[in-house]
Amino acid sequence: MDTSREKLDERDLTVLAGLLRIRHAIDDELATMIGRPPTSGGIGEVVAAAVLDIDLAATGVMPGYDGRFISGPLAQQSVNVKAYAERGSLLDIGPHQCDWYLVLMGPPRESSHRGRSLPFRVASVYLFKTEDLVATLKAAGVDIGIATSVRKALWEEAEIYPVARSSSLVLTEDQKRLLGLFAK
Repeated sequence: MDTSREKLDERDLTVLAGLLRIRHAIDDELATMIGRPPTSGGIGEVVAAAVLDIDLAATGVMPGYDGRFISGPLAQQSVNVKAYAERGSLLDIGPHQCDWYLVLMGPPRESSHRGRSLPFRVASVYLFKTEDLVATLKAAGVDIGIATSVRKALWEEAEIYPVARSSSLVLTEDQKRLLGLFAK
């Protein structure tokens, strides 16, 4: 398929339709396996739940949080899981309260999105105490919402994988190994 042109011809449309049928079949299998739509967000939630011992809410549309930590130092605290295909500086901070934001991020953007997919990968994981993050952002005059700009230094302080810069949640070697399954 020639991606340099704007308009697809009949042959390209036929190939596209066939590829989408294959993709839909795979997406259906993924949805059955994870019990959620196979979006980056849905996949991120189930991966985080399995690796970090989180009890997910029964529905993927719970206002404010996606689940609660089951064990460890954060047991019973609520968590909103975010998954982004590539590393950036924006974080979707909703109006509903939760204790923590757990963010799974893919690698940094290599080039434009044109002609390439955005696969689910986990290159890094960050954990923010919501109350502290929001207070810091408001003090800096940052608007809180869907595309909240978070300074690089705050991301670095919140990193729990692959480098453990935050002591809020220290990952075991097994947890790091499991997250590494999604690195490439």
